[in-house]
Amino acid sequence: MGNLCFLINLSVFTVLDVWTPMNYQLANTIGWLLATTFAFLTNKMWVFATHADNFKELFHEMWSFYFFRAVTLLMDIVILFVGITLFKGNDIIVKLIDQCITNVANYFFSRWYIFKTVK
Repeated sequence: MGNLCFLINLSVFTVLDVWTPMNYQLANTIGWLLATTFAFLTNKMWVFATHADNFKELFHEMWSFYFFRAVTLLMDIVILFVGITLFKGNDIIVKLIDQCITNVANYFFSRWYIFKTVK
């Protein structure tokens, strides 16, 4: 599922960045939002297979998931800014490097902080 999330984020970013006049940071944020929503649903149902007993538990998982993903979105924004704006790197190559770094952080946040009730 992580690979599919990676592909969603990278694909949306690439299409918006290359084929539209959209700023790369906005394209990145839209890709992040779609990929994060996909990731929450798939991680909850299949990867970590957690079950919330009530709305409060579900809300807590969702809030925690989006919070920690927002932390890595900030990492994402900084990495892209440094790589693309400051170092004039290729947008897609910088995004690929960025995704490798943020996906590792996302996995650990999900595994150790959000979906702790893995059986």
